[in-house]
Amino acid sequence: MENHEKSGFARARLPWLIVVAALLVYVLTLNRWVSLASLPVVTGLVSEESTLPLNAPFHYLVTFPFRWLPAAWQVVGLNLFAAVCGALTLGLLARSVALLPQDRTRDQRQRERSEFGLLSIPLAWAPPLFAALMCGLQLSFWEHASAATGEMLDLLLFAYIVRCLLEYRIDQRESWLTRSALVYGIAATNNYAMLGFFPAYLVALIWIKGLSFFEFRFLASMFGWGTLGLTLYLFLPVLAALNEQSGLGFWQALRLELVGEKEALLRFPRVIVLLAGLTSLLPTLLIAIRWPSTFGETSPAGAVITTVLFRVVHLAFLAAGVLTAFDFDWTISARSLVDRKLLQFADQARSGVPFLTFYYLGALCLGYFIGYFLLVLGTSTSKAWQKVPPTTRPVNRITTGLILLVVIAAPSGLLYKNLPAIRANDGSLLQQFVRSATSGLP
Repeated sequence: MENHEKSGFARARLPWLIVVAALLVYVLTLNRWVSLASLPVVTGLVSEESTLPLNAPFHYLVTFPFRWLPAAWQVVGLNLFAAVCGALTLGLLARSVALLPQDRTRDQRQRERSEFGLLSIPLAWAPPLFAALMCGLQLSFWEHASAATGEMLDLLLFAYIVRCLLEYRIDQRESWLTRSALVYGIAATNNYAMLGFFPAYLVALIWIKGLSFFEFRFLASMFGWGTLGLTLYLFLPVLAALNEQSGLGFWQALRLELVGEKEALLRFPRVIVLLAGLTSLLPTLLIAIRWPSTFGETSPAGAVITTVLFRVVHLAFLAAGVLTAFDFDWTISARSLVDRKLLQFADQARSGVPFLTFYYLGALCLGYFIGYFLLVLGTSTSKAWQKVPPTTRPVNRITTGLILLVVIAAPSGLLYKNLPAIRANDGSLLQQFVRSATSGLP
């Protein structure tokens, strides 16, 4: 009963505590003015002479009320909105990690007997908290959560879609999937990268629905809700047609909007996607598969080798994910690849694409891997006839202690590494430069 209450805390109350704590951190480190990354977004919103945008209609619609604020509050209000989106994203991340099944391998199934394979050990709160800290303190995420670049709203929609898929696995309510279709349509109109993720979304739906995915009723429902979300594509062209100053008709504006998304998607740096996907998309595929107990090998030695191999693979992905969050120069994180200018031919990469969805998926997998090791090393098998060798118990305890050390040390290291950069890029220097540059103007 005690373990059940702790796992319930990890799924229900902990995400909201993380939202409150993250919002406090982002408000304390909020950008005081504008950053170079947020300058185009803020200028397009607060300037009275700005032209009507032809992309990101959902962002335009959600942030439109900020135009009614006094001029001195508009920038701060937009930055606060980004902080709220970032905090909610981390809450969804914590909830999603708590919903991940811990029954993918034979080791896990022998130890975790709860319904749906949800983690029920006393330390069930550690994986969601660790994932939220690793994602929230990562430099790219932190920068966009403290300045109004528009990226946090896109990531919030992405996080909600992931949450919907995981929620459906638990209660089998089809409304979760229809919600995901509606939000996916909205997200696609706001972020062209969602068009690239659509094959993965489609595979995930088929994976969790099975053959029932191909039922006409379900396909019609998903298509209808998705199309409803995509109708947001028409919003900005309608405004452009009604605005005489735009000089654009409805069809011309719609064509410019769709062609712009198509060209942006085709120019997307695929090399970065492939390399960064090794620590985000690939481990996501690993944790989605429910591996069989044996691979045709029934001998005790074969079972031991299979167990050790799975643990080594999980440990390798855990180490790679942690190092990726730090963005060291020698890692294959998206930020380090761009900063090293390895892709000078990819102009899109230099325009500020933060690849936050990859960091989000990486943090989701990190939470799963921490839960995996806390389960298989920190608990004994439920089968009484499977005796653990005496020499294995001390090793498991030491390894569990090292895993807990990682849970504490890795987020602390991110905070130590990235906090000075966030403070140095809080907008104050740019504000002083603009003031000094314009001080002599009439």
